[in-house]
Amino acid sequence: MDLLELFKKSLLDKKASGSTVKNYLADIRKFLRWFEASFGREFLPSDLNRDTITLFEQTQGGSISLEEGDLAAQESETSARSFERYLSTLRKFASFLKSQNLIASNPFDEIKAVSAQIEAESDPWKVKEFKNYLYLGGASKVTIKNYMVDINAFCAWASHVLSVENLSDNVFSGIDQSLISSYKERLASVLHLSPTSINRKLSSIRKYLAFASEKGLIDSKKLQVSSYEDIKIVESISSGSLSLQDFKEEEEKSQPEVSKTQWSKIPPVRLLQKLLLPYALLEELIAAKLAFIIRGKRLAQKASQTTAPLAISSRKHSVRATTSPVLGITPPNLPKEMYAPHKISLTNLPFHKKLIHHARFTRPNWYKKYHSTSFSHYFHFAILIIYASVVGIIIYTNLFQDASSKKALAAPASPPRILSFQGRLTDNNDNPITTGTQIRFQIYSDPTATGAGNLLWQEVDYVSPDQDGIFSQLLGNGSTCSGQPLTPQSTPCAIPSSVFTDNSSLYLGITIESTPELTPRQRLATVAFAENSESLQGMLPITDVSAGQTNVVLALDTGGDLTIGGSASPTFAATGGQFELSGQTLLLSTTPGSNGNVNVVPDGLGKID
Repeated sequence: MDLLELFKKSLLDKKASGSTVKNYLADIRKFLRWFEASFGREFLPSDLNRDTITLFEQTQGGSISLEEGDLAAQESETSARSFERYLSTLRKFASFLKSQNLIASNPFDEIKAVSAQIEAESDPWKVKEFKNYLYLGGASKVTIKNYMVDINAFCAWASHVLSVENLSDNVFSGIDQSLISSYKERLASVLHLSPTSINRKLSSIRKYLAFASEKGLIDSKKLQVSSYEDIKIVESISSGSLSLQDFKEEEEKSQPEVSKTQWSKIPPVRLLQKLLLPYALLEELIAAKLAFIIRGKRLAQKASQTTAPLAISSRKHSVRATTSPVLGITPPNLPKEMYAPHKISLTNLPFHKKLIHHARFTRPNWYKKYHSTSFSHYFHFAILIIYASVVGIIIYTNLFQDASSKKALAAPASPPRILSFQGRLTDNNDNPITTGTQIRFQIYSDPTATGAGNLLWQEVDYVSPDQDGIFSQLLGNGSTCSGQPLTPQSTPCAIPSSVFTDNSSLYLGITIESTPELTPRQRLATVAFAENSESLQGMLPITDVSAGQTNVVLALDTGGDLTIGGSASPTFAATGGQFELSGQTLLLSTTPGSNGNVNVVPDGLGKID
């Protein structure tokens, strides 16, 4: 009988993956090799018992929690994670042998029962289960730590008092109301803990008993773990004065009864009630705090009228003093600056903290006197109105002002007609010329012709090359030569605008001193763009002085007006559709002094509406 083959077939029948089956078989083979090496014989199903598993654990792994199978391995031959996998495989293998009736019982069930018995004997108070209970309940690490400190102390004291070994199997049967009261008195009288600390420990015990009740270990309904009374501050006050207990009873009587929230049956109303509930609770909390402070002040006033000494006892010391209006009525956990900022001593404070304190809580006399006057509030309101008005005007001016009131943009200025030229001067042997030289620049409309009709512009410039013969010169960077003949100039001459607008192709000719003109002439590649730089498809704007009245582009002048001068009689016509003139105010007028008519002449059956 091959156990591995049967085990493999069982895994495949349960739809296990190939890698899972492979890992299971590898772990079982390791266990079988260990068994044969340890006992010197072949493994039999009956050999898988509690003793064998314990021996395998001690030799191959570490100590494990037999209830859960978790590994807490010490230094061993097998890593913790690998040994945990081996145990999981053995647990699966044992279940398989039990299902095939090859073994009488599952050894891991026996190990679990023994582990539970050992744990019950080592932890009769179920402290570890309580810790797991808190963790599953979502408690933080700090909360769990505080709970465990309080419960361990309580269980240790209860074990000593109750003699746990004399009790039955359930140690919780010894917890009753008298035990809780004794523990409470011990915390107050023996350990001298404060009421806050005592109530915290009692709260931990209350949580612990609730856990025991859920587990069915105790009936917590029969136990009342009430909070510890506050230590009395006033021990002896003359007859007729209030004690702290009287004060507490009076406070409880004055608290309004908060009825249980009645949710509406209408879903939207019920949702609104639940949304507003946190704000209502916050309001009740603030009101209760204020009521506590006010009643505390009233108690202090009554106590200050007596002459009997007051005694204050605490965990660490005891103080006796005469009557004091603030004993026991200072709001807890609140800094003094919250309720008495002017009584704080600034003697030992650093300079910057003194400044901060004065900035928060003190004001100069002129400030107080000014704000005490009646007109100050009206003055502040008037400043607010003026400020709001200024802001409104600024917003209206920038966002809602009529566009017609804005000034028209000025006509664009013509850019200077200047050409940048750079070259290198050399002699016949290609040696650089570094001395000053006169160079004549001419612009032609033809690449070869030299006639007067082809020469459009020229100037003579004196250039100063560098040590490599390289120079640069701006052409046309001079005064206008309008009306002068195109003759050699001794000074730079401006390039007329017609040179670019009236010619589609321009060529630059260069003459050095008195030598012949250099060839070939260089074409000015920017002419095609310069031609339209001041015109639109060859048409000038009507604002140009040389534009005329025909074939022009309509444009507004610097005053925002459209003016058509001369003797032209322009016609604006819409050959199809409706031609509309609209404006906030429409004005039709003739030239002043012309005695002209305004004629509205509909055609045919047209009418004037």
